[in-house]
Amino acid sequence: MSVLYYETMEKNENNHNIIVREDAFCPQCGEKLQPVDLESFPNCPYCNFEFTRDDALEDFVLAPVIKRWLRNMHQNFPN
Repeated sequence: MSVLYYETMEKNENNHNIIVREDAFCPQCGEKLQPVDLESFPNCPYCNFEFTRDDALEDFVLAPVIKRWLRNMHQNFPN
């Protein structure tokens, strides 16, 4: 079992639907997790549940970094 995600859909600047993983919860203890909680150690910081390393976990951890990079690139090189 891996992290439980709650996803929402957003429209990007080109009006395309994109999935945004906003919240992640530990399937064992139910605590809300932040990307920084799982960045280098794939265990729940509350109950030590070991998460499966998969694409979804990697996407959750990297999403804030990618969003920040895209925002900075857009500010530096506007259309």
